[in-house]
Amino acid sequence: MADPMADPPQSLALAVDPGLAKWGLAVVAPDGRCLAREVVLQTDAPERASSYAQTYQVTVLLLGDRTGSSDAEARLRERLPNHPLERAPEHGTTLLARALYWRDHPPRGWRRLMPRGLLTPPGPLDAYAAEALALRHFGLLTETLPGESKNRSPRR
Repeated sequence: MADPMADPPQSLALAVDPGLAKWGLAVVAPDGRCLAREVVLQTDAPERASSYAQTYQVTVLLLGDRTGSSDAEARLRERLPNHPLERAPEHGTTLLARALYWRDHPPRGWRRLMPRGLLTPPGPLDAYAAEALALRHFGLLTETLPGESKNRSPRR
């Protein structure tokens, strides 16, 4: 991850993929660079989100609109009352999160021969789902990843 104090880009987004047990958090720049990505327990998430918002000087909070979003919104508004908060559609972010994970961690050995849709990442993908929310917000991601053909599934 990049150093948050080295020339922070403008209009950073803090994306949140809320859940009942854990939240995915990602700080993303308008050019698509992910400056921070983390999965945290739901109980610690608002405090961690506040820390990211201050450290990176984010200008917008993006909140996934599915499981746990109403409670998450209330907790974020309480913790970060001066930050604009936008609801973001989560439809399809699980598949996009898998594709983003494999982009950052390409399979090695015999796994590289397997279709990526058949591979299972080793841990939770909530932070990558949050990153997908931010990439959509900046218009950098629809249902395919940058550099992929729109005729191909993001799962490959």
